[in-house]
Amino acid sequence: MKLVSVIIGLLILSSVDCLAYQIKGKLDLSSKWQNVLYLSSVDGFKNLFIKSPDYIINSATIDKDGSFEFTGNDLPEDGRFYRIHIERDPNGLTDFLAPSEKNQCFVVLDSNTEMTLTSNGISGDLSELKIEGSETSRMLYEIENEIHSRKAKLSSDLPKAKYDLVFHSLLKYIKDKAMNVDDPYVSLFAIAHIDDKNSDFLNDSDFYLDFQTQLQNKISSSSYYIEYNEMLKELVQYRNTVCKIPDSQYRFRGTIVWAELGLIICLIIALIVVYRKYQLAIAGNVGNNPSQGKTEETKKLLKELTSKELDILRSIAAGKTNKEIALEFHIELSTVKSHINNIYKRLKVAGRKEAVEMYESGN
Repeated sequence: MKLVSVIIGLLILSSVDCLAYQIKGKLDLSSKWQNVLYLSSVDGFKNLFIKSPDYIINSATIDKDGSFEFTGNDLPEDGRFYRIHIERDPNGLTDFLAPSEKNQCFVVLDSNTEMTLTSNGISGDLSELKIEGSETSRMLYEIENEIHSRKAKLSSDLPKAKYDLVFHSLLKYIKDKAMNVDDPYVSLFAIAHIDDKNSDFLNDSDFYLDFQTQLQNKISSSSYYIEYNEMLKELVQYRNTVCKIPDSQYRFRGTIVWAELGLIICLIIALIVVYRKYQLAIAGNVGNNPSQGKTEETKKLLKELTSKELDILRSIAAGKTNKEIALEFHIELSTVKSHINNIYKRLKVAGRKEAVEMYESGN
């Protein structure tokens, strides 16, 4: 019996070893970077550009000769997005940098990925990487570099006609990659780089609907497919809100009608519950100060913000635009938008005005 237990244990250990991932290589970094390479998870393809030390799942020391190695057996079996990055701060707190100073790259990993990363030794960062062992990750790196290169050409100093040409060329490149690349992870990665999907959906909803069909045929069981469907429903709802929709049937139209009906019922129930609690509060009021309670709750919510989110909220309260905030903190506009969306969620508000009011009332 003991022999059987030992054999079973060895088989289990053997199966675990078979599922280990390995990422190794050699980097030639300048002295401004820490000699640590980080591996961070990504919370969904829509959150590719949200960065936090909380997402770090592994790290590797970069030796004097530039060699490093990640190993582990804790990744899911299905492929998912991850970020490999270097930082100036020892705790991994550096913001996203300009394309001219590249400190991160995205990869797709599963439980038994074997990959090699090698730098060319010229740039001193993660520019010009050679990625081997994962064609998907190599394509992500190639597309990201091309998109950043094209975005760098977009400048407010350009004449409007020239700006529009560069912008639409970038958008066409992203959509061509999304529709014409067989790898669904690469396609999703490209779509994630469309900054204003709401406006783009108003102009080209067929692209998003056609891509949904394409994605269904490839990864219908993936969490990314579910996430894309949720995003698509939000886009359709946004369009229906801001536009007068003709009397025609759209994909997801029936689903949205039922969802809206369910939402209305939930709102009615919520209003009844809130009203009932309000009545009970009035009936049992023993002299508590409601305004003080609200202020305390506001302060509690504000404390949940990260230092970066609090700085951005302070700039919003000062009347600064997203572009001004991006310039102030040396981060990309998409990163500012991600931080602002996180602020809204944490403060449980719908927009800028409410967020500013909460900030002012809590200070």
